[in-house]
Amino acid sequence: MICWQCHSTMAVGQLFCPECQVLQPPRPGLSHFERLGLPHLYRQDQSKLAHKHRALQRQLHPDRFVSADPLVRRLSVEHATAINDAFRILKDPLQRAFYCLTLKGVNINDERS
Repeated sequence: MICWQCHSTMAVGQLFCPECQVLQPPRPGLSHFERLGLPHLYRQDQSKLAHKHRALQRQLHPDRFVSADPLVRRLSVEHATAINDAFRILKDPLQRAFYCLTLKGVNINDERS
């Protein structure tokens, strides 16, 4: 991965550049599990799920970037939105089940017809 600001090489998945400390864009294509750093399992520890969500929001919430460059503020909103979406789906057992099936290639809408 290359930092968008200073062009330093970074490890995949780093949220902040180790050289210039600037926030990086959210990685496209991550599953909700990957985004929250959780195993791809239906069974989830709800307290661990909430802890991961809070920890990421502490780092990435837009309120932390109020005086930042407009691009960094936008990246923060994108991260926060993706994290909230992941948390919303994974905390609900039914939505989590549908999501797990979707990851396995099962389209629930096709099954209901």
